[in-house]
Amino acid sequence: MLPSIRKKWVRLCTKFALDDGSTPVATFIKNMPRVSSCRYAELIALSQEIMLQHFPEEGIVPQDFDGVALFSLLRGSEAIESASALYVFQHLVVGGGRFGSLYEGPRDQIFTCTNQRQLVVPASSDPWDTKKVPVPSSHKRAHLDLSLSEVLAGRCLGPFNEDEAQSTFGNYSVVQSFVLSKPTAISTKLRLVHNFSYQHHHINNMLADLVMLPVDLDHSARFIAAARARAAHGELLHMVTADVSKGYRRLFHRRQDVAHLGLRIDVDFDGSIPFFDGSSHSTRSVKKGDAFFIFDRSLPFGLKTSVSSFCAVSSLVRDFVQEKLGVAATCMAYIDDFVILGPKDAVARGITLLREVLQTIGLPENPLKMNTPSSSGTYLGIDYDFSDPWAVSLTLPPEKKARYIKHLEYYISKAEKNCPSAPSLAIPRTELQSLVGKVCHAAYVFQSGRPFYARLLYTLRSGGKRLSLSSGAIDDLRWWVSVLTNHSGTVILHHHQIINKIYTDASTSTGFGAIFNGNYFHGTWSSEVSALVSDFHITINELELVTLNFALETWGSDLAGSTVHFRCDNLACVYNIASMSSKIPIRAALLRRLYATAAHYGITLQSSYINTHDNLHADTLSRGKMQEFFDLPQRHSLVAVSSPVLSAMGLLTNPHGPQNPSSPAWLHSHFAGSRS
Repeated sequence: MLPSIRKKWVRLCTKFALDDGSTPVATFIKNMPRVSSCRYAELIALSQEIMLQHFPEEGIVPQDFDGVALFSLLRGSEAIESASALYVFQHLVVGGGRFGSLYEGPRDQIFTCTNQRQLVVPASSDPWDTKKVPVPSSHKRAHLDLSLSEVLAGRCLGPFNEDEAQSTFGNYSVVQSFVLSKPTAISTKLRLVHNFSYQHHHINNMLADLVMLPVDLDHSARFIAAARARAAHGELLHMVTADVSKGYRRLFHRRQDVAHLGLRIDVDFDGSIPFFDGSSHSTRSVKKGDAFFIFDRSLPFGLKTSVSSFCAVSSLVRDFVQEKLGVAATCMAYIDDFVILGPKDAVARGITLLREVLQTIGLPENPLKMNTPSSSGTYLGIDYDFSDPWAVSLTLPPEKKARYIKHLEYYISKAEKNCPSAPSLAIPRTELQSLVGKVCHAAYVFQSGRPFYARLLYTLRSGGKRLSLSSGAIDDLRWWVSVLTNHSGTVILHHHQIINKIYTDASTSTGFGAIFNGNYFHGTWSSEVSALVSDFHITINELELVTLNFALETWGSDLAGSTVHFRCDNLACVYNIASMSSKIPIRAALLRRLYATAAHYGITLQSSYINTHDNLHADTLSRGKMQEFFDLPQRHSLVAVSSPVLSAMGLLTNPHGPQNPSSPAWLHSHFAGSRS
């Protein structure tokens, strides 16, 4: 770096270090000169050096994460040119090697609070009565012990009383906190969480949202898509997962933001507790009933920017590892959880590289969760089995499935007691969030179930702390219970890559027709349906959708485990299949029934538009022009279906009746006594 340019950056980094926190990080970033990515590591090191020159105590207990090492590794890679890399570089330079909280709230006042009575809460709660969370002592002591362990590690400053906090920081903020308990966890059974959404001092609403990097996580749908694509080649796949130890806690915030990351601890004994003022460790005497404040130096759980900052780093690691692996294997990351998928040798190379990178940058893997490449594994709560290359499967674990069923049945029972004739229920928003989370997770396995939580999502997005579930939403819960109860929970992800094309057509004046590999059926509309068409209560769009139902229910057992591709000359119908939704009630009912059948048989649905002139086989069938149909060129021997399943036609005249797939009558007739 030229001396003149270095001087410029020294002045700039000095300004970053000496700022009192009142200048928004966004302003610093906006005024930062552009620089080549090959200089990222050098400039982060410079900023860190200058910060420590002015505040040497900040280096007594340094953060584990090493941003200089990260960008030294990335130098010359494609990953270093990404938006994530730029975000991490800019924030680390401004923060002297640390991330900014992006706090833009008041810095000229003091805010304190008292903690809630329940200081230990379960990581996953059930609406029914359960045993209290087991803790080694009182909730207050568990909260105190966990908080003080962070002080001992140098990740928190304090504990200070009010006068000491004011003397140290001037103005500061203290919010409520609690301990999240997960007794079944392998390592972190207790986790300290700040309530930065505390209604009286909502710090998460005081952050510069526009500066945050959008979080883009590799969720289950992406992993499933990657597994399906790799399974197409018929090779034996392996996978391995890795979990970063103490993820967030290994990254520090810039010193200017620590004053607004305070939490309160209450002492319930006479004695002494550890103390860290930033320069040295010691102890201080305390009495029962004393209240103190500690201030977080690390990325705390509960702060929005913690997610954004950490995910920017983990996505950089993922991209770098993926770049080194090339097409040999797939690397994905979900916050601090990594997974590598591919042939055994490539996966072994990938996990070795990933562990080396994580160790080098100060984010080591949790040793208690270390795995070796295997033909089966678990990622984000779903089990995968690659042992049979031609029958790759994913499974909702039995214990999760049982828990989900119990959760759903609780609300169904409560709704039926509330109003037997038309069950409905009002529940707190937090409970609905938990309910939707479970159904959405199950839908990763039962992908055709998406239309059966649309009403729940719509309700969740409405305002209010207490939300009402309609009778239709309760019916959808019944559908999920039936599917989870009667299905093994295992879905074939790749079944010889079979894609079956079905050609369908409907006519308002005559009837319907469908053909699949030479098998065909056709028919006319009932008098009730024809009357509704004449009165414009039913359009061609509904007729096209119901014809798809006829086809799938007629050939469903023959199509089990495959992908069904509908070729249809109705664009609205194609769009409805793609979106799995419709705002028109009758179409929504038809779509739910279509996807209910698909879920029952483990079928994946696709649809694409075909011009009527290219859809002559189905078109002539729908118009009853049988001689023209037989005269057309045929790729398969023609076989007429003697008894097509046409019961879905009842939805056209009564969309909320017994043919609705969420109705108890339909569920009983389709699921009673059968398991798929």
